[in-house]
Amino acid sequence: MEKFWMILNKNGSRPTVEHNSLKSAEKEAERLAGLNPGQQFIILESLKYCEIKNPIIWNDTDEIPF
Repeated sequence: MEKFWMILNKNGSRPTVEHNSLKSAEKEAERLAGLNPGQQFIILESLKYCEIKNPIIWNDTDEIPF
């Protein structure tokens, strides 16, 4: 997974747009702040992720287990 940045406004809805560079996120935060004077726009950076993989394994058997 590639690193990404998102913009958060605590007074608004949750972030949905992933920016592929910090510069892009900064430009968007400035744009949003200009449209919403007095509100704070926070840049969030992805650091880590966790993923659980639990594949189902099928095995053939010659015997019926009951």
